[in-house]
Amino acid sequence: MDMVRSWLQSPTVKPTKDYVTSSLEPWVRKLRNDNMAMIYTATAVGALLLVLVFKPSKSSKPKKSHKSKGKKAKNPERSVQRKPLTLEEQIEGVHQKFVNEYKEGLDRLAKNYDAKSEKDQYQLNYYNEMLLKLVIELDGVDLVEVEPELKAKLKSRRKQVIHEIQSNLKKLDQLKRQ
Repeated sequence: MDMVRSWLQSPTVKPTKDYVTSSLEPWVRKLRNDNMAMIYTATAVGALLLVLVFKPSKSSKPKKSHKSKGKKAKNPERSVQRKPLTLEEQIEGVHQKFVNEYKEGLDRLAKNYDAKSEKDQYQLNYYNEMLLKLVIELDGVDLVEVEPELKAKLKSRRKQVIHEIQSNLKKLDQLKRQ
């Protein structure tokens, strides 16, 4: 504190201090006489202080929501780094999904279908939608930049899977017409 006082009394600061004091003195006298101006000034100073106190620093990180706490893997061994699937794996994955998730249900529906049953209508629409999604997923397998030999093999396999799915879509369309 003594350093600050000695600095304020120094010959280099004193003229500046006197100039600022003499420039502001008429305004300060006027503000002391005017109550509303004093209220406005106090409000402005308070607002300025609030902004300065609650202004987020540039180095502060955004707060994390409480929702993400439970979803984050706590054990690094459990979080699996997945490598991108090869084109063969993509095609076979769609085929396996068709066989494992939809084929049995489709066969059962075709065998026991009742056009008057609301449940059967729902299942028919469901399977129709799911099979269309599988065909779209197969359409998304990009074979543009593949070697010609592998490309022919992949196209053939993709075509087989699409034909298998489309034959089941045709069965569903026949059931609709009953």
